[in-house]
Amino acid sequence: MINKFRAFTVSVLSLAILFQGLPAAVSAKDAEDNQTNPGGRWMKGEYHAHTTQSDDAEGSQSLECLLNNAFDKYGMDWMGISDHLRMSSRDDEGNLIPGGPIPLSQGIIQYQAPKIKQLQKEGKFKNKVIFSGFEWDMPTYEHVGIGILGDQPGSPKSLKAGNQFEYLFTNQDEKMFDPKDVAIWKSQDQRANKTSEDARTALAWLEKNYKNTSYAILNHPSRKRVYSISDFRDFNNIAPDVMFGFEGMPGNQMEPDRGGLNLTTPENRTYGGSDYMLAKVGGSWDALLGEGRKFWNFSNSDSHFEISENRLYSSGYWPGEYSKNYTWVNGSSIKSVLDGMRSGNPSPFLVI
Repeated sequence: MINKFRAFTVSVLSLAILFQGLPAAVSAKDAEDNQTNPGGRWMKGEYHAHTTQSDDAEGSQSLECLLNNAFDKYGMDWMGISDHLRMSSRDDEGNLIPGGPIPLSQGIIQYQAPKIKQLQKEGKFKNKVIFSGFEWDMPTYEHVGIGILGDQPGSPKSLKAGNQFEYLFTNQDEKMFDPKDVAIWKSQDQRANKTSEDARTALAWLEKNYKNTSYAILNHPSRKRVYSISDFRDFNNIAPDVMFGFEGMPGNQMEPDRGGLNLTTPENRTYGGSDYMLAKVGGSWDALLGEGRKFWNFSNSDSHFEISENRLYSSGYWPGEYSKNYTWVNGSSIKSVLDGMRSGNPSPFLVI
């Protein structure tokens, strides 16, 4: 009984602190009404969902199916795709790539970005903002949602920047990249993909080169217990315009009751759907806000499947099905969405 009471208490507290330092969560009707405001509007979206171009996503996760669910079924306004920045075996429809796996950034260039443009040219997802980010395995740490967006979704410049990031900051074989590009990149930077200092080098690279057009958001920060609050401070100090938040409400928690990522240690588990670093009163996020840091909380689906093919996991939600980020956006461009994310006006909204 004590454990159950504590779990309930922490769930309530986690929801109470969820919005500390942020605007109050808005109702769906309020968000709809605010869309008529010429000074801006609430837009619903998320930055972390996978397609079949992630090898651990399942066949139901074609790009078009993901977007159909996000926009047509669950009412999202913007979506960031976030496949793993690893070797990718399949295209956007789940077909095996001829010749074998390729680096994800190349798969985005060859399959994902053209498909998004094709679908919107055909009239699907009108007035929706869609962009290709990726989920990076940050050296010695955990997953980080990265987006290098540019001024237009899928612009050649931003896609090439993603390719360069993968070359510099992952351990992919150099032979998998265009030799002409590699020659240029080698003259500019050294590869950095092994140590905690390399992780910091990558963030500094984003801040230097894509200060106003990129983001790096820490995903499920407590899952492996590899972060301390000093890491958060370091990251935010190195790249304040890029590293401005964390996934305080993780998606795809891999348990039927959304108890927390199939983990048993209290500091690993989630409370009421909230990461321990968010849910603990007086904990990490409270401390960061108390220092005056502009470091925000985000929710997402981390969608890989609805029910896994092995039937072990059943908490895979489509984007917008379980939670949404209501972001106050002045404008309708991808840059406007990013500015809204960075501003501290993303309010996670649970569908309970």
